[in-house]
Amino acid sequence: MTQQSVSQAMAHEATLFVMQMAGDSMINAGIHNGDLLIVDRSLAPVPGDVVAAVMDDEIAIKRLVSRAGITILHAENPRYPDYMPSNGASPAIWGIVTDVIHPLISSSDRRTTASANTSTPTTLVPAC
Repeated sequence: MTQQSVSQAMAHEATLFVMQMAGDSMINAGIHNGDLLIVDRSLAPVPGDVVAAVMDDEIAIKRLVSRAGITILHAENPRYPDYMPSNGASPAIWGIVTDVIHPLISSSDRRTTASANTSTPTTLVPAC
């Protein structure tokens, strides 16, 4: 998260949630299986947002798209179909994904001890 997004997050901390992505339906949006997602429930969704939506009684991460006045939940992976509620209503949006956190090394590659050559960051940003 950038300093600006940390400041924005602090302003909405009561409506922020962390979710973990499961699956590869949003891979072309840079969201990978296991990534942590910051979801803000205080924001109003607009087409183009990546949202946490209720699909078949589960929370799913999809892109909100509007086509010919119909709201669609679109996966960013061509292997998955678009989703529209069967009753023609707009999908229930639970929140807006504002940030994605993913590891730079896989969990199987995690190091258990620090190297003697590890440099210390010069600037630390406080957590929310």
